[in-house]
Amino acid sequence: MVCALFAVSIVSADDGWIATSGSPTYMKSNHPTIRMVSEVITINIGREKTTVFCRFEFRNEGPATTVEMGFPDETNRESNDDLRPELKQFKTWVGGKLTPTRFITTNDYSCFHVKTVRFGKNQSRIIRDQYTVTTGAGAQGGEWYNRYAGYSLASGANWKGPIGSVDIQVHFAKGWLKPTKVARLSDLESAQRQAVGGSDMLYTKTITAAMTRNLKTVFWTGFVTPRLHNGSLYFFAKNLNPINSDNIFLSFAPTKHLANGMN
Repeated sequence: MVCALFAVSIVSADDGWIATSGSPTYMKSNHPTIRMVSEVITINIGREKTTVFCRFEFRNEGPATTVEMGFPDETNRESNDDLRPELKQFKTWVGGKLTPTRFITTNDYSCFHVKTVRFGKNQSRIIRDQYTVTTGAGAQGGEWYNRYAGYSLASGANWKGPIGSVDIQVHFAKGWLKPTKVARLSDLESAQRQAVGGSDMLYTKTITAAMTRNLKTVFWTGFVTPRLHNGSLYFFAKNLNPINSDNIFLSFAPTKHLANGMN
């Protein structure tokens, strides 16, 4: 028996440096002069929708230059025809000014909301992004389901040097979920491994025990253990060179019969 996941919405990722001359490409090398000084990500998770506010500070440590910044999106389609972004109501501001973006795809069907940003010599600029995404959900075993959210930092790794400071704040809708505990996702996975290979009765019993013990627990993976305060999670680090294992993934709000849980 395995635990299948479906409708998993990741809350997306940092603005990254891309090239749009010819086929759009996520740049594998680091930008020679532009550094991400800081980022503050506020994730507001609701029962059905999640809204995200991003604030990035970039500093150009060289001569005047223009860059293409791409905010990653997702699509489940297998062709470039009629692609539709998963991130809804995406908006971006550069220096406080609402700025138009272009929705583009790469040859491997990666998607980006792209904007052109001009930097003067040694100039710092504030970039803000805002969007809404469906709160993800997936089967845990038996009749149990968990909701999911996540944020990728690795897409912001191709600026100059490490990210100066990373501040990610996760809040849950009032009246729905107020977590009282955080635990590593591996703790939940160990219960699932214990259940797999047993009888159907043992499987259902083990999963049910794990879920009912953790109705107000948020299971996490990411770059640092989050601080839990008044029902919200706070992740913080300085001088981070993000890799894929630093990306945040959260599993929470177990419920039976997902349709009822979505009401």
